[in-house]
Amino acid sequence: MAADWWIPILIVLVIAITAFILSYTAIRFGWYQKLEKPYLYYDGWIYSPIWYFVYAVVIYSWIRLITLPYKQNVGYRVMMHILFTLQLLFMLGWIVTFFYYRNPKGSMVWLFISIVILVVLILLSLDDPLSLFFLTLFLFWLLYLLCMTWQVMKLNPR
Repeated sequence: MAADWWIPILIVLVIAITAFILSYTAIRFGWYQKLEKPYLYYDGWIYSPIWYFVYAVVIYSWIRLITLPYKQNVGYRVMMHILFTLQLLFMLGWIVTFFYYRNPKGSMVWLFISIVILVVLILLSLDDPLSLFFLTLFLFWLLYLLCMTWQVMKLNPR
């Protein structure tokens, strides 16, 4: 196993905790509660378990892709660390821009770039069915968030 397996866990934990702190008050007590919600919106309680699952599958896929026996090239591992980190940072950008800065329109840029990076990661995982499956689930989640963000933007013009 590669010696850098702990990097995904550390990065995901830092980003997940930061995202939680920055979005919690907006979701529970502030601006977000007052928004008109789209038809496909579910009550807030369901999002926490989904995010836990998403972060878990990202960690799993990331570690799996950098520890595959036939992918023990240092350049490949560094590239995967960079891509996964960028993808998660752009997700954090979406969360901060949407919930903290209350800007659904601006947050869509962050989310779109995050989706593009995820598609690249999916293409790089085509030879590993399990990572491919988990990253594809993550893609569906991001596409759902993109639709929800678009609808929130349309239902709540400034």
